[in-house]
Order: sequence, then C-alpha cells, then structure tokens
Amino acid sequence: MQGLTRGDRLPDYQRPDPQGRTRMLHDLHAGSLVIVLASRAADDDKLRDLLSEFSNPDGYWSGFTRVAIIQGTSQQCARLLPDSAGAVTLMVDDGAVLQHLLG
Repeated sequence: MQGLTRGDRLPDYQRPDPQGRTRMLHDLHAGSLVIVLASRAADDDKLRDLLSEFSNPDGYWSGFTRVAIIQGTSQQCARLLPDSAGAVTLMVDDGAVLQHLLG
C-alpha cells in the first residue's frame, strides 16, 4: 500500500491522546496550517529528540499547529509528554493511521 504523496489532503482522523481523550485532527488545527510528525516507534530515542525540536517555541515549526501521530500504547506516548512541552499534540495510533499515511 502506498502512503500519501506531496499535495494529498490529510484525512480527518480520530485517535486518543495519551490521557485517553478522543481527538480529531480537524479539531486540532481548525483550518490553520498543520505539520504532522509520524512515528512507528514510541520508544525510539530519536523520537524524543525530534519532539524536543518540534516543540521549540523559537523554532521553524512554531507558526504551525503541530501534531505527532505515534504508534504505541497510551502509556508509551504519555512518557513522551515532557518532550513535547505542550506545544505538540500527541495522538496514539494502533498502526492503522500510519499505515494509511506512510504506506
């Protein structure tokens, strides 16, 4: 299965956040530009570094709504919350969304 390609519209997904609240991608960005970080491994140390950079208020991404869709459990994603510094909304995925996005 091929994932999305440049210019494709991102479908509206509904997934839980690490606290178990259901979040919809559309509600998070409400029409503004959104940058999505997708990761298949919640326990990857490189992901922690990426989230820290992605969360930087002075960084390149600061003008965008930032969402990270991460494959793993709610508990694994909850451990990443300090790295996101509240600037990135984390969405927990069971693998279905990332399969659609990344192929």
